Order: sequence, then structure tokens, then C-alpha cells
Amino acid sequence: MGVAALFFCFLMMAGFSLRVASSNVNSVKVRRTRHAVYDHLRYLDADVIFLQETHLTTLGHLREAEREWRSGPSYWSLAVEPYAGVAILFNTTDVTVHRLMEVAMGRCLVLEVTIHGRRLRLINIYGPQTVTERIQLLIEVKQYLFTSIPVVMAGDFNVTLTLGDRSSGRAVVRDSKVLKSIISQANLCDVFTLGGRKPKYTYTWTGAVGLTWLLAVVRDSKVLKSIISQAHLCDVFTLGGRKPKYTYTCADRSSRIDMAFVSPSETVCGMSERVVPYSDHLALFFCMGASNRSDIGRGLWRLNSSILDDVCVQNCVHSLFQDQLQRQDFYDNISDWWENVKEEIRSLLKRLSVKKGKSKYSQYLRLRKELESLYSAGGGGQTKD
Repeated sequence: MGVAALFFCFLMMAGFSLRVASSNVNSVKVRRTRHAVYDHLRYLDADVIFLQETHLTTLGHLREAEREWRSGPSYWSLAVEPYAGVAILFNTTDVTVHRLMEVAMGRCLVLEVTIHGRRLRLINIYGPQTVTERIQLLIEVKQYLFTSIPVVMAGDFNVTLTLGDRSSGRAVVRDSKVLKSIISQANLCDVFTLGGRKPKYTYTWTGAVGLTWLLAVVRDSKVLKSIISQAHLCDVFTLGGRKPKYTYTCADRSSRIDMAFVSPSETVCGMSERVVPYSDHLALFFCMGASNRSDIGRGLWRLNSSILDDVCVQNCVHSLFQDQLQRQDFYDNISDWWENVKEEIRSLLKRLSVKKGKSKYSQYLRLRKELESLYSAGGGGQTKD
């Protein structure tokens, strides 16, 4: 009996697949905005979705948001500060919640669930703005990481893991390229990197304000690194030597503060940072386990070019392109940006095609029902427009 049970568990694990998304939504307080966010989240086709910065500060708003998410159960933590609030949404009904823990109201929500037959502990974090509060939250979260239940922790941590996860602006990139070009053309080399040497402290000047900022970054980064290491978790978006993208840009500075962590023993694939129309953060997406599901439909998708004649479709594509033009700072070069634009347009057209197809099918069913009613009433000779 014990062997049979183990074999059954192995089969369950072999077929397990879970799609995970995490997104700083930058407020779902207004109903119109919330519906737009929900529509996009459903399109992501994730089984579980971590939300940060919901801005839901009253129980009335929270209950309304919970009621309007109809794709599965949802669990919300009220924002006690104007810009806080977290939630975990399920885009499936194949989930049982065993335990809910609100570690910090509006900042950290922990769920123990069984989803698609597998027990998991889900931890959603939205890091506070100050270093002291961030460190305090991380220390409180630490106890929930040491468990025999597999952990999936994701969110907007408001802290980076490494100094390389922050950029110092596009202007610096431009003059750095000029300096690099001059050094290369003059056949010179950097004395302090000869032989693969690592320069001391990475930076040689910070200034008074810069030094304070640098020490603060190092401080809570070290706490996060230590906790992740002790809990034997790994950074999903750097697995296999993958180079992660910056997830947030403000003015001319970019950083990677949105992250996800799982056990190194987990099989993870499909990692991507996606531009979303409702936020200034990139959304995170990845798949745990074997992913053999197609993104939409039965597999291969081809564009029905007739929808391009639809004025509404043209307006949607134009609006999307205008929005993407403002997001070039998220990318290292124009080529990467353009590849993402093409993917976003393709995704939009897929979504619109599916919606239009469903509309046509609904119309067909309605007309068929009317036709059947006419025949049953003895009006077989009538015509219907």
C-alpha cells in the first residue's frame, strides 16, 4: 500500500503544472480600472496571481473587488496605508485553501493551499518604503519559509538583491559608451580590472547622499539574501544564468524590485517579464512543473486578417502602440523593445480574435434558438434577418 501511494504521488508530480504571475497593479480601487486589470490578468492564463499595491483601504472596496473576480477564489489583505494592499487570486476552481495568515496587513499575505493536487505555501509581499520597515517585514516573513511544504514567494520587495539590479540612468549609459569607445580605439585597458581583478567596493565615489543610499541598499539587500539562502530558495528569474530585466523605471533610473523565489528542486520554465498597460512595473510570469499547455486554444494560432478591417481593432492596436512608445526605458536597446511590441500586438490580436469569435458564436446560438422557436410554432416558411 505504501509503494502504491508513493507511485501515485510520483504520477501527480510528473503531471503537475502551475502557471504563476505577479504584478504591482498600481491600484484597483476604481471599478473601471479594476475591470481592465482583471481582463488582462485573465488573458495571462496564470493559475495563481500575486497582486501588490491594490490601494483598497475599506472593507467595502475589498468586498467589491473580491465579488467581481469570478474566475476563482481570491484572498485580499486590506491596505492600512494609502499605497499598500496585497491579494492572491486564483484563475481556477481546482484549489483548496487550508490556512490563511496575514503576516502584515496590506504588506504580506500567506496561503497554504492544495492546487492541481499539490500542497504549496504561497507568500505575497509588498515591501514598505523605508529600510527599517522592510527589514522588519523580512524578519517576520522568515519563519514562514522554513517548512516541509514547497514555498512560492513573489511580489514587489522594494529592494534589490544586488547592486547590478539598479541602473543609474540612460545619460550615464550614453557617456559610458563614448568612454568605452575611446578606450577601445586607443588600445588602452582598465588597470584595476586586469587579469579579471574585481575592483574594490565596485564604486570609488558616492557623495554624502549617495553613500547613505548605498549603505541602505546594501543593508536590506543583505537581509533578503541571507533569508533566501537560509531557506534554500532560488531567484526564479536568474535560474540557468538567465539575465533578468529591470522591472521598474522612475525618471531615468531603473531597478529590479519585483522578484519570485522557489526551491531549487522545482522545475521552472517560461520565465518572462511583461509590460502591462495598467502599471509602471513589469509583470512577472513563470511556470512550475511540466508545461505542456498551449497559451490559448488548441495550439497553433493564425491571424484572421478580416478583423483588421474593424475600426475598434484598429483603435486598440493604435492605443497599444502609443502606450508601448512610452515604455522604451524598460529595455536596453530598441531591438528588444521592438520584439516586445510585436509580441504585445500579437497577443492583443489573439485576444480580440477570440472575443470576436465568441461573439459570433453567441449570435449563432441566439439565431438558432429563434429559428427553432419559429419552426416549433409552425412558422417554417418565415424568413429571419
